[in-house]
This record gives sequence, structure tokens and C-alpha cells, in this order.
Amino acid sequence: MKEFICDCAECQDLCKRVPCMGTPKEIQAIIAKGYAYPNHLIVSHDNDPILEFTIVRPRGSRTDDPTQGACVFYKNGKCVLHDVGLKPVEGRVAIHDRSTPRLLYHHLKRAWDTKLGRLLIQSISNENAGLKKA
Repeated sequence: MKEFICDCAECQDLCKRVPCMGTPKEIQAIIAKGYAYPNHLIVSHDNDPILEFTIVRPRGSRTDDPTQGACVFYKNGKCVLHDVGLKPVEGRVAIHDRSTPRLLYHHLKRAWDTKLGRLLIQSISNENAGLKKA
């Protein structure tokens, strides 16, 4: 899939509306490089209007639905993960004048239905549950 780099207002709006999705390996790299911090990632179940699948994604700013709203990694008009090579795939292929290819969501569904995907989902679920109790 073709990747894009654009910092126009419409593309920035994408980061303000909903955090992008990545593969388990991408999320694992975000964690390994120290960007996850407690509570920067969330388990998300509502990821596609047609396909049903569960993933770990960056947290959004909405308190009623933390899978929505400005991405926690969106700072000063830019994704902080971009310059360090950790921006999730959905953000890399999104562009203001085109729909994200449907094939991407089929790929993500398959990628998260793996041992690594299930381990990350369980780990982040446990981490977020522990933060709620604290």
C-alpha cells in the first residue's frame, strides 16, 4: 500500500478525530521504545463497520470513548511517532483526499488474530485494569 506524508489541516484532523490502527508488531515496537507509558494504549473492539476485530491502539482524548478523539501521540500538529519511524500503518496510508484501502482492515484483522496480537491485547487489558484499581 502506498504511504503518504502530509501535514495539511485535513490530515491533521484525522489525528484529532481518531487514533490510527497498527499491527501487533508496530504496537510492540511502540511499547519497546518506551512510548506507551501507562495508559497511552487501549484495547479497542469497534474497529471497522463491517469486520469485527479487537486490537490495541493509541488512546484518544474522549473520556466517554477513549478509542476516539485526538490521539495521545498527536502533539503540536504532528504525530510524535512519525519522526521516530513508529507511526502505525493506518496513519501512514491515510491521506485527506482518498479512502483508506479496505484491504488494510482485512490485513489488520488477520494480524491481530495471532499469538502476538492476543498477548498484547491481554497485556494492555491487564495494565488498564490495574490503573483503574489504583
